[in-house]
Amino acid sequence: MQFESLDPNITDDMIRIVHTNPWRIFDRGIFIPCKELTDEPIKQVFEKQQFSPEFSFAGYDSERLKAILFASKETSEDNDTIKIFILEAERNENFKQTIEQMLNELHNRAKKANIYNLYIGPLQPLSTAVNLRDDEMVNTLFKMGYWRDITIAAEMKTDVDKWQASEKIIRKEQQLAEKGIIFRRMKTDDWSKIEELHEREKAHSGWSKLLKDVIDNPGVEYIIVAEDKPNDKIIGYATFFARTIFSNLPEFGPVLIDPEYRGMSLSSILMKYSVDMIKQIGKAKQIQLSCYPDKFPVYTRQGYY
Repeated sequence: MQFESLDPNITDDMIRIVHTNPWRIFDRGIFIPCKELTDEPIKQVFEKQQFSPEFSFAGYDSERLKAILFASKETSEDNDTIKIFILEAERNENFKQTIEQMLNELHNRAKKANIYNLYIGPLQPLSTAVNLRDDEMVNTLFKMGYWRDITIAAEMKTDVDKWQASEKIIRKEQQLAEKGIIFRRMKTDDWSKIEELHEREKAHSGWSKLLKDVIDNPGVEYIIVAEDKPNDKIIGYATFFARTIFSNLPEFGPVLIDPEYRGMSLSSILMKYSVDMIKQIGKAKQIQLSCYPDKFPVYTRQGYY
């Protein structure tokens, strides 16, 4: 395989490669089927210039584009890191071998630059998503040492009409109310307190962007917050990706709980209010969720399957 620099002229071939993936891709904050990807998000990858040219490249075989890898170099006081945010290859009998060759090439480039920390993660506007059922990709990534940092399109779902909060969760909400912890729709002047929550949690800046997307459209009231009134703090929130709220399949998230208040069933109560909100809108029969595998047990208990 030959490795060459990335160029906007390969956009059409990139679309072709992504469409061979039977799973999903992370597009502007939500997971969508790869077959539904349009040209615009890939054009934006080049327009935004968020990738590091020395660590991003295309793989060719007999002048045919076979694979693409976009990565960005991140610099900190401790060390430099390479973040891979797009890694795709043609889905054929040589897929695993091609992915391995692309990663080996990246490892060689990183080693020459004395960088030894690499991981896979999302980056706007477009990123690779890895489904746990995608055995070819998952096995190859695990083999190459990327088992800690894979973004998963879990595709867990729950039925809106059938879902109901357990008696335990209802009792827990009543107990919290006695302590002054309430659950309600967000108001505009809550934003400064949510930013304080993000600082306490050291939340990724992308979470603020996802919330602002909801605030801008469809509106601030589509975010559910947990408030500790005696201490005048927002201690948690839940919402849906803005573009999905009025769709037939809203995607749940992001959800965040203050570290000091975890283990108190706040996420389950926020889930209760979120489902009620979707019921009131009256369009969706199911809610979808995408998450990391360590969260699967939590959401299974909340009715996702």
